[in-house]
Amino acid sequence: MNSPSKHRSPLSHSPLWLSCCLGGLVACLIAFPKGGIKVYDIPVTWSYFYVGFGALLPVLFTFLSGKVVLNSIRFVSLLALIPIQTLILFSLKTEGYDDFGNAVALVVNWFVLPILLIVVWGVLFDAYPVDTLFLALRVVLPCIAFYGLVLFIYRQVTGDFFQIPYLTVNVDDMGTLSEKHNMRGDTSKLIATYNNGNIYGVCTLMLYPLYRTLEKRLIPQWIILMALILTLSRTVWIGIILCELFQLLWVQKTNWQMAIKRLAFLLLPAGLGVGVFVFMGYDLGFVLDPNLGGRIPQFDVIGKISLIRFESFDVIQEIVYLSVLNLYGALGLFFWILGLLSCIVLYYLGRLNARIPETKKAIILGLLVYMVLSGSDGAFLLIPTMAIFWLLSSLLLSPHGATRRLPPL
Repeated sequence: MNSPSKHRSPLSHSPLWLSCCLGGLVACLIAFPKGGIKVYDIPVTWSYFYVGFGALLPVLFTFLSGKVVLNSIRFVSLLALIPIQTLILFSLKTEGYDDFGNAVALVVNWFVLPILLIVVWGVLFDAYPVDTLFLALRVVLPCIAFYGLVLFIYRQVTGDFFQIPYLTVNVDDMGTLSEKHNMRGDTSKLIATYNNGNIYGVCTLMLYPLYRTLEKRLIPQWIILMALILTLSRTVWIGIILCELFQLLWVQKTNWQMAIKRLAFLLLPAGLGVGVFVFMGYDLGFVLDPNLGGRIPQFDVIGKISLIRFESFDVIQEIVYLSVLNLYGALGLFFWILGLLSCIVLYYLGRLNARIPETKKAIILGLLVYMVLSGSDGAFLLIPTMAIFWLLSSLLLSPHGATRRLPPL
């Protein structure tokens, strides 16, 4: 009789309930981020609902089992948010807001999501291996990209968006996808299940470096790259270049021969994307649009910079940093950036002179790419951008998931 193998799958270290919990988190945040309803014009999505309630029982179970270890660095990271949170609350109290839905999104993104994802979900990330989450990411990200490609072709052929109410689209947004800045002339951007090409692109780019580190097969990577290119977003195209460049030179530390091969591979989907538009007779002049897609007026704030200011809150526009500068002044912008970088700074301080694993480098790269893209179109108030940002920040602070090998798909 053969003895049991000593080499078990890493997934065997994770309890079944945790595997289901983490898989559900990935599915809600990445696969179906827009499904849900609206309450008083405020989107209530399954992703936010799951982030809020999906971890409560598992966390309670973890506490009762005695496996919980409260990581002080997570609470320190929340302390770094207090300066910008204070400015936001003071501004809302004294100046008010012009758009209630956007004000709620601002509060959720800076107050609710960091606590839920960095602390509450962080208890699970610290107590157990997160292999299931990484495996789910490897499955979900290319599947949603492939769905986006199919949807893109369907829209161009039929002229309509394929929608599944409550799942791929908020039921109150049915029939309005063409009004969500998704059109380039007569051509629709690729939107996947995100209902907006820029949101899909920004969220996927945050996850893409981690995905590239976990998944070595080229075809799934190619599917994701093709989907990103077809978002027709200049911001996303810049993000692709940044991701690929620093993935090669910093995360993987590859040699120049491999870098050239990889960049040549990147040109293949890019060439196919250009070919599609040439075939359709589409004008690619938007690439060199001198008005930057209507963003030029946002630069007016540079002429009236002040140390600190308070304005009635309306919206965070595409160029996030200019909006923050206008709303809260130069000091507010500093506190804003400090808050977003807090987990990265704390992680580095905790690993001085220590080797940083590839998965952690990939997570850092995804977060920094978002910081760069916020200078063009950060989609800050839009679901699920900041949910994914704080999820990655929380995973960065976890001691797990750095060296375990995932089983092949």
